[in-house]
Amino acid sequence: MAQPSDNGSPKPPSSKQIETSTAFAPADIRAMHLALEQARLAEQAGEVPVGAVILDAQGRLLSVGHNLVISHNDPTAHAEIVALRAATRSIGNYRLPGATLFVTLEPCAMCVGA
Repeated sequence: MAQPSDNGSPKPPSSKQIETSTAFAPADIRAMHLALEQARLAEQAGEVPVGAVILDAQGRLLSVGHNLVISHNDPTAHAEIVALRAATRSIGNYRLPGATLFVTLEPCAMCVGA
């Protein structure tokens, strides 16, 4: 928990506090590594380096995606949207109950709304 500073506002936690108080499941760590690999693919293709991964409720990989805006001439081809489209195709349903999206950058307003 953050401690108050001299002026009364909370101090951010130290990196030591974050390390010991934050636990990630192995599947979460693998998903972020895979999302980072997708971001590298985007960068190599001349795209903005953003990657996304979607796991189902059991932690199984549903899809991956990276930015394709430039190469596809599609302003909606953000990594998250690419991954969402692939995931819905893979399960044959537009809903993704219990799924988790991992992305290497905070989503934009369009992607948050998706």
